[in-house]
Amino acid sequence: MTNHDAQEFRHSWTLVLAGVTGIGFGLSPLATTYTIGVMLQPLHAEFGWARTDILFVTIVMLVGLVPSAYAVGWIADRIGVRLVVMLSQCALAASFVALGTIVHSLAAFYTVFFLMAVFAAGTLPVTFAKSISSRFVAHRGLALGIALAGTGLAGYLVPQYCGWTVEHYGWRAGYLAIAALPLCIALPLCALFLRDPPKLTPASTQSALPSVPGKTLSLAVIDYRFYLLALSFLAISGAVSGTITNLVPLLEDHGYAPTRAAATASIVGL
Repeated sequence: MTNHDAQEFRHSWTLVLAGVTGIGFGLSPLATTYTIGVMLQPLHAEFGWARTDILFVTIVMLVGLVPSAYAVGWIADRIGVRLVVMLSQCALAASFVALGTIVHSLAAFYTVFFLMAVFAAGTLPVTFAKSISSRFVAHRGLALGIALAGTGLAGYLVPQYCGWTVEHYGWRAGYLAIAALPLCIALPLCALFLRDPPKLTPASTQSALPSVPGKTLSLAVIDYRFYLLALSFLAISGAVSGTITNLVPLLEDHGYAPTRAAATASIVGL
């Protein structure tokens, strides 16, 4: 690593830290992936909802995420990622507070998750990747890899944290405890360290284009490789998410205590 390369991390390691916590305590890990399995049995016990009805919330979220993820990218390009991320983190925390306080029906449960997907989409990795990519060149891949490892860190910590809270204080307190993660950890770090990429003028954008390999969007979307990649990501995410969300209840069905099931499932994060 040259002097110049080392300066990237020396000057911007706090941005990577904000990315680790922002991604780890963002929408994707917290909403369903590493928490819904812990909540499944308590929700069924209190309301009598079937497991399939509870897990249908992942489809509800997908319906909200498809347009909102596109909108977040468009908005972030215009007003900057920092404001988008911070507002989304507040919306994410508020959604979990709503789940822990006002949800008493399946319709309300679905509604809160749908609104969470719409208004907290700014906590998805794409916003953090945009900021990190603008600050790192020589070690962009390493910086992005460290930031994205926040998902694995959340996968290890959150199920145990959530499981312990649910066991001792109930599922409503569990959702309030989850709300504290983006609000009390990720949001302050992003407020301090997340920075918007420098604005490019038309001239600077044009001059940068020749040095950037790849295709324009219009050419990429007519290339068969784009669709092969998209289908591959869909298959992988479906298999992984389906396994992770059902792992805790499956372990409970085989006699594991809730906290032990959550701790065992957290190994997936590692």
